[in-house]
Amino acid sequence: MSLGRWTGVERKDQGPAFLTGLGHGGTHWVAGIFYILLPYINRDYDLSYAQTVALSAMAATHAYLLLCLLTVVIGISNNLWHS
Repeated sequence: MSLGRWTGVERKDQGPAFLTGLGHGGTHWVAGIFYILLPYINRDYDLSYAQTVALSAMAATHAYLLLCLLTVVIGISNNLWHS
């Protein structure tokens, strides 16, 4: 069964759809691989669980202002820890 028969668009004209699908799959791959790499990142950078949770919260946010707020919170906590 051909792709053109399923979608009504010939295969040679499917380039943008293929690129969009690959980009969408790439975003899912990056989000999924983060949790697999998290224990190694934690070990290599000697992060505490609180710091790891803060980084996970930053990775999970979709709002720019919330990301800025989380960055400020982490910066303040680093300054308090190192002062």
